[in-house]
Amino acid sequence: MVTRTHLSRFSALRSLRRITIALAIVFVAAVGLLWLLQERLVFVPPPTPNQQGRGATRVEFNATDGQPLFGFLITPAGADSTNSPTGIILHFHGNGDLADSWLDWAEEVAQRTGLSVFLAEYRGYGGLPGRPTFEGLMRDARAALSVLDTEFGTDPSEVVLYAHSLGTGVATHLALEHTVRALVLEAPITSVVDVARRNLGPPLSWVVPLISRIPLAPVEAVRSIHVPVSVVSGERDDVAPSWMGREVFDAAIQKGDFLLIPQGEHGNLSTVGGDQYWEFVEKALNGTKGGEPRSITPRSGGTIKLSYEIGWHVASSWLAISA
Repeated sequence: MVTRTHLSRFSALRSLRRITIALAIVFVAAVGLLWLLQERLVFVPPPTPNQQGRGATRVEFNATDGQPLFGFLITPAGADSTNSPTGIILHFHGNGDLADSWLDWAEEVAQRTGLSVFLAEYRGYGGLPGRPTFEGLMRDARAALSVLDTEFGTDPSEVVLYAHSLGTGVATHLALEHTVRALVLEAPITSVVDVARRNLGPPLSWVVPLISRIPLAPVEAVRSIHVPVSVVSGERDDVAPSWMGREVFDAAIQKGDFLLIPQGEHGNLSTVGGDQYWEFVEKALNGTKGGEPRSITPRSGGTIKLSYEIGWHVASSWLAISA
């Protein structure tokens, strides 16, 4: 005999099943959206200012897939063919930034170190066409490194890679393919997957490693990079926490210097770090000026247009950082 108690239990079980099915559908839909839109969640180009590259030389070139690119070259004041040191700093910015945003920093570095700085821009950023992806950014990074060789005669072994936030993933991945002079990582992430898992939380964080198409992971890359790796992090960084910077530095085979700035946040390390920050930068770059002095001044002033061809095969594989 079916009692009211039995009917009540049956109704409760049916409701629970409906709720479970609904939650499962929502979860699957959320995972599907993350898989589909992950590049748009990770790469978030800010608005492009009307004018870019104040006082810098804009160098235009192409990636191997024909993607037009540019970068800004900043040279030390008074640099000429008789006193410019060997070596260039190649800078990669984060996912929510622009090369143009680092001009003041680059000018300061150039004057303090005597090294020129090349601020590389990515596809989809700074008014460039194209959509940012892992494969695309790595093509862009290789193109930037190549143009320093083809246009300025600077071999990769003379290039210091300096990167911020997500750019640290680009720089370390590039250093796996080319022997550079040194790596300097500012506010580095351990990996894109780690940042995504931290931001999302369970249960979505559980599936992130399975659906990621952006395998940028400095903490893994530095285990196979045989050049000095220096790291600076901010104790108040809520995007790439200081423990990430420490993990990356600890994992490095060849350690440079490590600096933790107590008041440092994700985008203000040079400002609040003051002399301590600039001493770190100079120390991290110490010994990178070897060789006979020569000019890294472009063959023509203003804008330079170049293209090059190099064949590479890129493996693909992924989520959200704010530079």
